[in-house]
Amino acid sequence: MRYSFNINRLTDLLLAKMFHKPLHLIWLKTALSPLSTTYAAFMSYRSNKLAVATINSSVNRLTKALNDRFEVTDIYLVHQLDYVDGAYEYLSTDTHYEEFDYLSGEFNNQQDYDFFSNEYVPDVDFVVRVPVALSLKVNEIKAFILKYTMAGRRFTIELY
Repeated sequence: MRYSFNINRLTDLLLAKMFHKPLHLIWLKTALSPLSTTYAAFMSYRSNKLAVATINSSVNRLTKALNDRFEVTDIYLVHQLDYVDGAYEYLSTDTHYEEFDYLSGEFNNQQDYDFFSNEYVPDVDFVVRVPVALSLKVNEIKAFILKYTMAGRRFTIELY
């Protein structure tokens, strides 16, 4: 739908030639000035709402919206399963390097548990990585994300 029209040009084109005197034109344009300001406000409101309507919960659009809203380029979304460390099983024929634990005691009895990726159930669906410079705006970022994500989507905000 086309909403674009120029009110001043319409007054020039649609006014009869006998009324094309400067006094008549000035009076008519003055009478139509509230309509032109209302039209300009409507077009500004429309462009803002169209920009908001293009944002949805897809990763690319939400990331772009966050970066545009908070004027940085370092905010990004990470899928939670990307945080799962990959485990590597070495064969006896592979070169194997001995591991050293310098931070723990000499007798480290730490137990490791292995899970398959389908057994791992994360607490959140995605992680929003935010620079430390925006640490004071975490609540505002959270409200912005809640506005655009689907219901039931869980997320956490991490500062880096």
